Amino acid sequence: MKKILLVIVLVVSSQFVISQVTYFNYLDTTATWYSTYGGWNGVQAFNSGTTTYFDGDTLINGNYYYKQYSISYDTVFSWNGTYIVDTVLRGPSFIREDNTLKFYHYSTYSNMEYVDWDWLAYKNLEINDTFPITGSNCIVDTIDSVYLGARLLERYHGSQTTFMPNYVLEGVGQIGPICALGIEANGWVVCFQKQNDLLTFSSFNLNAFPEPIKQSNTSTSVNDNFQTSFNICPNPMSDFLQVKGQTGALIKRVSISNASGNILIDKLFDSSDITINTSSLSKGVYLVHVVGDNINGEQKVIKY
Repeated sequence: MKKILLVIVLVVSSQFVISQVTYFNYLDTTATWYSTYGGWNGVQAFNSGTTTYFDGDTLINGNYYYKQYSISYDTVFSWNGTYIVDTVLRGPSFIREDNTLKFYHYSTYSNMEYVDWDWLAYKNLEINDTFPITGSNCIVDTIDSVYLGARLLERYHGSQTTFMPNYVLEGVGQIGPICALGIEANGWVVCFQKQNDLLTFSSFNLNAFPEPIKQSNTSTSVNDNFQTSFNICPNPMSDFLQVKGQTGALIKRVSISNASGNILIDKLFDSSDITINTSSLSKGVYLVHVVGDNINGEQKVIKY
C-alpha cells in the first residue's frame, strides 16, 4: 500500500513540472475565441472569421505560457469582382494567468511581459467608473452578468450604443467596441468556448469559422515563428499607425488584435512603408502582427 501511494505522489508532482501552470480562474487549453471583422479601406472590402485558440505551452523566464494561435477565413473583395480566401496561421503569441486574476502577454519584440487584463480591477468597478484600460476615458454604463456553464461572469458595458454588443466580459475580453464608433472597420467576438460550454454574442453561424489546427506545439523556443525586421511608429498612437519594412522589405499583411487575441483590423499590402487608420479602435493596448518578405513579427502598441 505504501508503494502505491508513493507512485501516486510522484505522478501528481511531475504534472506541475511539465505542464502549463494555471490557476484555472479563466483559462485552460480548451479556451477558444471566435471573432468577426469587416471593413472598407476605400479600395477593398474585407470580411473575416477568425478562430483564436491555445496549442501547447512553453517556459519563459520561469513562467509557463500558453501558445496562442489564430486562423482566419478572410475574403477580400476588390473592384474587379475577384476575391481571395486566406487561411494563414498566425502565432504563437504567449499568454498566462496568475492567482491575482491577471492575464499576461509575453512580447518577443521587447523580451518583456505585460499585463493584458487585470480582472480584479474590473471586479471592483462600479457604474460611472472609468474602464481600467491604459489611456481610456471610457465610462462604465451598466454592469450585469452571464453564465458560462456553472460560472457566473460579469459584463461591463460601455457608453457606446451604436454597435452591439459593447462590453468587456470577465475572463474573456472585449466584446464589441465598448465606447468607440466604427468608422472604416468593425470587429467583435461572436462567441467564446471553454470545455463544453459555449457563450454566443451574436447570431453568426459558427460553421463559418475555421477549426483550430492543433499539433500539441510543445517546443520551448519563444521565437519559433518570428523574425523582426520592421519598425512601427508612433507608439503610443492616436488615429494612424505607420509600419516600415527595414532595408526596403515589403510588407504583405498587417493585423491588429486586442488583448484577447481577437483581430480588429486586418489589411493586405505590397509596400515597404504603409499607414493604417486606427481611428476605429478604442483607447487601450493592442498587438500589431506584421507579415512580409522575411518579416513575421509582432509589437505591442498603445492607443491614447
